[in-house]
Amino acid sequence: MAREYPERPVVGIGGVVIEGGRALLICRASEPLRGHWSIPGGTLELGESLQQGVVREMREETGLEVRVLDVIEVFDRIFHEEGQEVRNPPRGPRFHYVIVDYLCERISGEARAASDVTDIAFAREEELEKFQLTPTATRVLHKAFVMAREAEIMPNGYHADKPYMLATGEKAVSRLEVLGRIFGPATRYLLTAAGLCSGMRVAEIGCGTGLTAQWVSTQVGAGGSVVGVDSSSEQLRIAEKNAADAGATNLSFREGSAYETGLPRDSFDLVYSRFLLCHLAEPAKALAEMSSLLKRGGILVCEDHDDGGIFTEPPTHAYQRLVEISDAVNRSHGVDSYIGLKLPRLFREAGFGRPEVKVNQIAVLRGEEKRLWELTIREAAPAILAAHASTPEELDAICEEMRRIAQDESILLMLARVTQVWARKA
Repeated sequence: MAREYPERPVVGIGGVVIEGGRALLICRASEPLRGHWSIPGGTLELGESLQQGVVREMREETGLEVRVLDVIEVFDRIFHEEGQEVRNPPRGPRFHYVIVDYLCERISGEARAASDVTDIAFAREEELEKFQLTPTATRVLHKAFVMAREAEIMPNGYHADKPYMLATGEKAVSRLEVLGRIFGPATRYLLTAAGLCSGMRVAEIGCGTGLTAQWVSTQVGAGGSVVGVDSSSEQLRIAEKNAADAGATNLSFREGSAYETGLPRDSFDLVYSRFLLCHLAEPAKALAEMSSLLKRGGILVCEDHDDGGIFTEPPTHAYQRLVEISDAVNRSHGVDSYIGLKLPRLFREAGFGRPEVKVNQIAVLRGEEKRLWELTIREAAPAILAAHASTPEELDAICEEMRRIAQDESILLMLARVTQVWARKA
């Protein structure tokens, strides 16, 4: 049946994907609404269900594979000969659609302008007006944002509606101790190379149980001070106990967000974070907060990983699935699996014109360190299942395979690729 001047209404479907507080929009290449921003979608094909049609259209127009969630709204769109929408058109409208729009979530793929699309954009709810959307599309998108918040698929970051994906407090101690043994030496070298020295005032954002902050306190000495910030009161109780046991009188901790630390502005000689931005929906906002804490000439130091550095030689199913599952869970939380490699660009965008960079690929053949990802998957299991990224049975099988890999010294595990970046505030 022809779309223009149809004999009866045409069924249309659309999909709204919201990630990191932003909705995916497309600029249409054909009528109706050619050259206008809109919600991705098209017409239903013979033999398709509504959900199948949404999946196909999202793939064709945006390159994304999506999971269809809930109906946002059902409405009609009628255009008369001049192409203007009216509620009571004369006979013979040029276009007449009955449209069903769905809330969706990305499973895989990178958003791109594909079939019948000239451009794409991700827009926050408060930015919709500048895209000059139709009133109907604007209404649907506002509904979608409400539904996303209620469904907890639109995190706000460090204090997100969705919980932190890993365990905290006593449940996390074993993993964090292993993590400290793996990454601690490179972190200490990094901070020293970046300029950490006696007498400095230092802040660590996302300090966890305070192991790094405690080491930093020994480097700045009695003339310096260190404050660790974390959003988990459980982590901070352990950090405070560790500091007290070590007699670290120049070390303190406070509960706060990476976006609003509550620390004084323009007050620190060095601000540091490790594996923080990979958990945040708005890493640029956190970097801006960290920058604001620095004195002029102060040093910002960040290190983070990317999933591209996780694999085994020879390849194994468990670690291939780990990367796929991690990416799916991160997308459901609106965070970036490859944030590490983007740190230099994020530093420049935050106003640090000449950042320094170093990349470390961590490899292990044996020891407890080879079990890091097994421990991580066990802790993250609730978040993985909530994101529908795996099943309990598959996670058990993956952890068992990882345990066997950890015992097999013939298998090389590339544990992580860590990008370290540092720069001075102008």
